[in-house]
Amino acid sequence: MAAQESNQEPNLDFESISILITPSKEGDLEAREQLLLQMQDYVDLMAARHMDKSLQNKVGPSDIVQQTLTQVVENFDQFRGNTAAEFRG
Repeated sequence: MAAQESNQEPNLDFESISILITPSKEGDLEAREQLLLQMQDYVDLMAARHMDKSLQNKVGPSDIVQQTLTQVVENFDQFRGNTAAEFRG
């Protein structure tokens, strides 16, 4: 992914993410999918940037992204925020 190759943070569309949060919380699976897709590059970059060197031979950033997004899906109902910044956090 392009985000992985760059040291810059991916351009997150905070307005779009914020708009997708409410329908996602209301059970709109298409909105939730779009929300996760918008965050995927960011999570990929953070995984690559912060992954412990000792783990790099065992797992790749994409493994961490997959696990992270799976946990987001499984625990989405517990998310109480309403903004893109809260979701990103």
